[in-house]
Amino acid sequence: MEITQTNKLKMTQATLGCLQDNAAACADIEGIQEATDEAQTLVDAIVERSLKQSAATGLTSFKSGVRQAMLAAAFKVCSGLTSLASKTQDTKLAAQANFSRTGLASGREQDVINRCQTLLDLGTANAAPLAAKYNVTANDLKALKTAIADFTAAQPKPRLGISASASATAELVDLFAQLDEVLNRQLDPLVETLASVNPSFYNEYQTARTIVDSSASHVAKTAPVTPPAALAVTA
Repeated sequence: MEITQTNKLKMTQATLGCLQDNAAACADIEGIQEATDEAQTLVDAIVERSLKQSAATGLTSFKSGVRQAMLAAAFKVCSGLTSLASKTQDTKLAAQANFSRTGLASGREQDVINRCQTLLDLGTANAAPLAAKYNVTANDLKALKTAIADFTAAQPKPRLGISASASATAELVDLFAQLDEVLNRQLDPLVETLASVNPSFYNEYQTARTIVDSSASHVAKTAPVTPPAALAVTA
């Protein structure tokens, strides 16, 4: 079965919980103590990297929000300018403000910013008549100015977030490989030495080392804090 990193992390946390609950049974085995500490350090690193992995989604969502705010503010100014141009028979202004919602939002991001900035400049130049008759106030112009600044500032962020996410994803692969080594080649063999002298702990440990597929009713043997949702990459 396909085992996700999320399920593997849940299993490891259950295993560490089992070892903590049965600390007395392992107290005299230094190798178990060292391996447990190493596994916990790796789990902490995995959780930290998973937060970076999920950063790109949040940043992209933020950028989308400020983009929509900018376009909405710009189209309101555009609508007022279009009406003003028609009323005054200002053909130049009519041509400058000739944008549909789709046209305003099309093309490269810098092109979209430039169109919105043009509308802000035209709106500022015609602020008095717009406020008097065409329902475009000083606050509307201020909102557009702020939205343009916010969207412009957001431009590099998703790129940086995606880079950080990709780096974190690569690091997670290595961290899970290290975790497998600690669990499979250090802890498991040492716990086997306790099978006959402490069968209760041994059986509890084996149960904790069972990976349960949370998306189905399957169980896979290999090798409770809830891990971040970002850990969905398959191992």
